[in-house]
Amino acid sequence: MFLFGRKRDNDDAIDPRGLEAVTKRSRILNILREAERERSYLEIRLSGRGRIYSSVILGVGSEASQPYLLVDSLIPAEGNALIKDAPLVTGSFLIREKGHREGRMPYEFRARFISDAILDGLPAFRLTLPSVIRRNQRREYLRIEPPVKVTIRFSSGRYNVTGLVANISGGGVGFYVRPEGLSLNPGSSMTNVTFDLEDLPAIPKGVVVYLLRPLSHEIISQGDRFGHYCGSQFADVEEQVRERIVRYVVEVERMALRSLDRRFVEAFESVEK
Repeated sequence: MFLFGRKRDNDDAIDPRGLEAVTKRSRILNILREAERERSYLEIRLSGRGRIYSSVILGVGSEASQPYLLVDSLIPAEGNALIKDAPLVTGSFLIREKGHREGRMPYEFRARFISDAILDGLPAFRLTLPSVIRRNQRREYLRIEPPVKVTIRFSSGRYNVTGLVANISGGGVGFYVRPEGLSLNPGSSMTNVTFDLEDLPAIPKGVVVYLLRPLSHEIISQGDRFGHYCGSQFADVEEQVRERIVRYVVEVERMALRSLDRRFVEAFESVEK
């Protein structure tokens, strides 16, 4: 079922937005297969629609000598009907960069809907195989929201600050802070950073604030009130520390994908009944 295809002669190029345009068939197939192997989260945008839908790349196949890209059904489910009439489907995903275990590279492709499909008894879609995949030259990190409450504590100047983690990646952490967090300014250093979760390591130094903004509504968690959001960057942290954070992020993503798979199966079984 899986194909290797014909290698194109034209070279990859950089478009005006600074994105590498991958046009060689062999490279496109390798990228898509890597996304399939990693079970990478796939963001789907349908032309004319503002909403983002979630899916997963399931593989590359061929039917009647025509190659296609197989993707899972969409969440929210309303997208499964809308995709059939969409003139253009845009997909975005991250895969691990070779030689940089802590980093993931963002890719984007455009395709068209071909037909419905079934894989292992579950609904899926066939899309046209992209003739071009665009790769951002800047390395990025997968960012997730922790599935459980995670507290962050650190020092900034003469203040000891406590916050609630909103999101985290190998590149930095975003969190909600109480009023004492107002002492933070873009460029401020955060030292002795700790999390109340064993999976996340302590970070002695190298964390820098790049954003502080008030929230339109306070966030209340177990009696604590958080009125501001702070974004920070892991500007100069040890790679072993960064790698531990990335492992945590990837594991959370995998758990979320397994949960999606279970929901797909449960939804399919309920339809069958």
